Formats: sequence, structure tokens, C-alpha cells
Amino acid sequence: MIAESAMASEALAVAQQEEVAPAGKSTVVGVVDDPNSKRQFQLEVTVTKLK
Repeated sequence: MIAESAMASEALAVAQQEEVAPAGKSTVVGVVDDPNSKRQFQLEVTVTKLK
């Protein structure tokens, strides 16, 4: 039971979204708040054209 409650308290909310990112420029495409602390995680991408 301890493992199950620990896993439940560490669950993160996940949302799906579409984002347009211009080539060569960093863009934040997602943000998630950690429910167990005051931390926030950001997902940032940079689009690069392949030759």
C-alpha cells in the first residue's frame, strides 16, 4: 500500500496541445507544475531544418 500511495502523490497532470514553432528560434511548448513542490518544468524546443 505504501508504494501505491507514493505513486499516486507523484502523478503529474499531462495535457496535449499543438504548437507552431518558428525555425531557428527556441519556443516553450509545455509547462507542468510539480504537485509535491513549488517547482515548475518547461519543455522548450528549437526547430532546425534538415538539409
